Amino acid sequence: MVSYFTAPVGVKLAHRLPVPALKKVFAVFLVFLSVQMLTSII
Repeated sequence: MVSYFTAPVGVKLAHRLPVPALKKVFAVFLVFLSVQMLTSII
């Protein structure tokens, strides 16, 4: 439900950021999620 409201913001941000910066932000997000998943197992 929240993604319905935040998707337009994400689309605008994705079009505004240069591709290398967008890739770095996404990489940091994936690392953060993987660390969270690993810590939840332990």
